[in-house]
Amino acid sequence: MTCLRCQGHMLRESLYWRGAWWWRCYACGDRVDGVIFRNRAEDAVARLEHREWQEREMLEWAQWMGRLPL
Repeated sequence: MTCLRCQGHMLRESLYWRGAWWWRCYACGDRVDGVIFRNRAEDAVARLEHREWQEREMLEWAQWMGRLPL
């Protein structure tokens, strides 16, 4: 697995006090778990939806401008 922050190598690491597994970057020390992955995925979806909304708005605006008489 590759680190999203620095493209370094990710190691699987156990957190004994939580009984869970995390991924830790060997190079930069960034740690991620399932919750972080889910939040990043939801954020990416929200950004994509916002970008699509902006493109629709621009297309509608361009079509409206195209209908104006010269």
